[in-house]
Amino acid sequence: MHRNILVPLDGSKFAEHALPPALGIAQRAGASVRVALIHTPVTGLYGGAELATDPSLDYLVRDSQKEYLIDVLKRLSSVTPVRVTSTLLEGPIADALHEYAVASQIDLIIMATHARGPFSRFWLGSVADRLAGNSDAGLFGIQEFLNHLSGDSAGFVAARERSPAKRGE
Repeated sequence: MHRNILVPLDGSKFAEHALPPALGIAQRAGASVRVALIHTPVTGLYGGAELATDPSLDYLVRDSQKEYLIDVLKRLSSVTPVRVTSTLLEGPIADALHEYAVASQIDLIIMATHARGPFSRFWLGSVADRLAGNSDAGLFGIQEFLNHLSGDSAGFVAARERSPAKRGE
């Protein structure tokens, strides 16, 4: 039975598509949901020497991310009785999520994933793949299903669930 569900967010509407399934599972299981956003320092993103000496841009980004998490909590509290908390993490994304999941006894991670092919995953990396390989929590990915003719999003479909018991298979 799931007790602690983690939903990683990145500030996009795409990532928020993982929230409805997470809330549904949490409500049925009596679990809590934790939403997490990972802050990457601006100097880490751009590496410019001029940014390294002026931390004000990084503070603005961090404040904006905190406001986003507050907004998510407000929106969710108006539509669900599920206990939802948020946290702003820092560090490499997959590592920060893994460390938080272990420390918070997360037993299920539900996240939106772009479901890139093998070449893209090799080139760009995949947070979902790294979490699936490192985490003891189950991973439930939500993939975007695109209408290739129009380019519009046609909805979302469950990608996979990977539980610790299935690792050796």
